[in-house]
Amino acid sequence: MLLDIVNNTAGETADGAVAVLEEAPPQLEESQADALSPSVESSPRDHIEISAGCNFAAVSDRGIRHVDNQDSVAMSTVEILVSPVDVPPIYIAVICDGVSSCESGASASEVAAKSVAASLHAAFTRNPCASVRNEMFTAIRKANEEVCNIPCTPTLQKDPPSTTIVAAVVVEGMATIGWVGDSRAYWVDDEDAGVLTRDDSWINAMLDAGHMTEEEARVNPNQSALYRCLGGETCEDGPDADPRFVNYCMRPGTRLILCSDGFWNYAPTPVDVAKVVRQVPADDAFKTAKHLVNFAIVGGGHDNITVAVLSL
Repeated sequence: MLLDIVNNTAGETADGAVAVLEEAPPQLEESQADALSPSVESSPRDHIEISAGCNFAAVSDRGIRHVDNQDSVAMSTVEILVSPVDVPPIYIAVICDGVSSCESGASASEVAAKSVAASLHAAFTRNPCASVRNEMFTAIRKANEEVCNIPCTPTLQKDPPSTTIVAAVVVEGMATIGWVGDSRAYWVDDEDAGVLTRDDSWINAMLDAGHMTEEEARVNPNQSALYRCLGGETCEDGPDADPRFVNYCMRPGTRLILCSDGFWNYAPTPVDVAKVVRQVPADDAFKTAKHLVNFAIVGGGHDNITVAVLSL
C-alpha cells in the first residue's frame, strides 16, 4: 500500500524552554491563527493527516509563521505473504524538508519524498529480502537527480531547489534509517529514548573539526545552516548527497519518530521528545503524531511541522 504525500516547511529555530503538555494541546482559535500567521489563502497542503493502521501514521502542518508548507512525507507498507507464518509488513516512511533559502523548496521536498517512497515500495515488492541499505542508497541517489532536474532560475537571493531527507525502512523490527540534512529520527520506549541521526549542520562540522567549542556553537548565528542536502550545490558533486545510515532494533513497545526541525526545535533532546510522546498511549500512532504536531504549534509554530510515527 503506497500512501500519498504530505508537505510542510522548515525555517526558523524556535527559542525558549520546552513546554511539556499535561493534556492534549489546545487548538488555536481562528482569530488567534489569523493574528499570528501571514494572510494567505488556505491550501490542501496546510494540514494533512495520514493513517496506515493503528500503529503507523503521520501528520503535517504549515504552522503559524509560514505562508506555505515545504515539508513532505510519504508512507508505504509492503505486505509479506508467507503462509502459514504471520509476518508483519515492511514499513516505509520518508520525511523531506524543503530548504527555506532555496527556490521551489516545496517542489524539492515533494519530488524527493515521493520518489524515495515509490522506489523503496517497488524494490521490496519485487524482493522482500533485498538489502535495505543498498535499496535506500539507490533510491536517495535517484531522488537527488530528480531534485536537480527541477526547472529553476537561481538568483543571488535564492539557491537552486534543495531539501533534507530522513527515511526509515522497518523489516521485522529492524529499522534502517538513512538521512541527509537535519530531519531527524528518534526512538522512544517506556524507559528510555534516543536520537538515531546526527544533523548535517555547519555547526556540527565545525565541532567535529575542532574549530569551535560547544559553548561557542550554542550562540553562533549559523545554527540552522546545512552543509549537506539533496539538490542545490550537490547537483555538481553527487557524493555530498549520499545518505548516512544507522540500524536500530525496535523492541515491542518502541515508537520510532521521524520529524522535521519544525518539531524538534521545540523538543531537541531525546528526553524532551520522550516526555511529549509518553503523554499518548503507545498503541495509537496517529494520536501520537497529532499530539507532537500540536505540541509544536502551541509552542509557537515558527516552522512547518511534520511527524511520522511507527509503533511496535
